[in-house]
Amino acid sequence: MPPLPSRPSINGLQAALSACTLRTTTLPAAASSIWAVRQRAAPSGSRSVSTANTDAPAAAAKPPVFPPESPKFIHIPEVPQSSEDRRAKLKGHLPIPRKIFPRRDGDRKIQPEHLERTAALSASEKAGLAPRSENEARRRLYAASRRAALEQGLKGLWERTQQRDQRRIGRNVARRRRNKAAAVAPEAADDVLTRSTVMASTALNTAVLPDPQRFDKAEEAARLHAERMALKAERRRDALQRLYVAAGDFIVDEKELEERIEAVFDPKFFERNMFERGESIWDTKNVPITVAEALGKFANASAREKDVGLHVKTDWVQSTERQKELAEELTGSKL
Repeated sequence: MPPLPSRPSINGLQAALSACTLRTTTLPAAASSIWAVRQRAAPSGSRSVSTANTDAPAAAAKPPVFPPESPKFIHIPEVPQSSEDRRAKLKGHLPIPRKIFPRRDGDRKIQPEHLERTAALSASEKAGLAPRSENEARRRLYAASRRAALEQGLKGLWERTQQRDQRRIGRNVARRRRNKAAAVAPEAADDVLTRSTVMASTALNTAVLPDPQRFDKAEEAARLHAERMALKAERRRDALQRLYVAAGDFIVDEKELEERIEAVFDPKFFERNMFERGESIWDTKNVPITVAEALGKFANASAREKDVGLHVKTDWVQSTERQKELAEELTGSKL
């Protein structure tokens, strides 16, 4: 019995071409019968078996999918020997290095006194005693090496700092000189040659000359400004003085507030404080005064007043009545 043909993989172009080839070719009779028996023997609820060829190599992994915002969204082929120098991707951020030599300290850290305080000798070394053991001698040797490395490192960092400062100062000086030279440089030849031609008479007629009285006007404006500032300062001083004087009547505690409320809301407040003729807007019961009555009272020629014998009210009484009318207008009801 001839062997069964290997079933092609369903992935890739090769699978499609193999499938097309299988459709156009006919299997042998024995192979067809065996294939039909296997299909009938397979249970209906079983899982589908993979059709990939186990002898064939594993399919290649799918290429990664890049979003549109990625620079690799459009693939651009590179030459085999690319001269592009790509930096390695670093995750996170580097810490900001601290300033080793502050400006106010200068070269204090490279002085011998600072080095002696930073890496001081032990008590036995200061006393000039010999090491008591081999371990102590080894520790002294290591300590001396660390002191030498510290001194060498600080001096090297100081030299690098000086060089960096000199380079920065040199760049600043060169930039200032370049800017100054560009500011005072004459016009370029292309500007002069491409400038439009203007007649001298037209230039004189259309030119805006500086105002000959500009300095006098500036002095006058400065004088007026000084006067306004002095007047403003005087008004502010007067306001502060009035506030200082009025502070003597300010209510500063609850006891004074209660006494003030009792005095103001007394039923006979207006009788005592308005020459016994005042009238509270809450106690008035008459109709509001009309314009004709007000004019008649002021002119002392109202016929009604002559018949009734009313006396002309004084200014402060009329002011009280006017306040009542305004209160009625604002509150929207009769008082």
